[in-house]
Amino acid sequence: MTEFYFRANSNAAPFFSDTTQGFVSAYSAEEALLKVIGEYSHPMGLFAVSIYSSADAGIKGLPALATWRSEAAIKQALQLVGDYDDDDPGEYIGGGMDPRTES
Repeated sequence: MTEFYFRANSNAAPFFSDTTQGFVSAYSAEEALLKVIGEYSHPMGLFAVSIYSSADAGIKGLPALATWRSEAAIKQALQLVGDYDDDDPGEYIGGGMDPRTES
């Protein structure tokens, strides 16, 4: 197993979000992402989470190995209202298939 660094943000409550950071052990960045999503607990819910190879990589702003963004995060990033599926739980950004939907 590899130790990954994660940074997660809650949905705004009501004006700013809380940031959680830490380490998670997993066999891949995608597995680490799923662990963080599954274990995340905040009254306002999860806004976004990114997985990095190390804390150093996250602090230096190196690209995340895997990222998940909620629909609200996607809307905010695109600054659009309109062409999305309201039933979509979020978006997986990384190589390959969304690990939440793989069988």
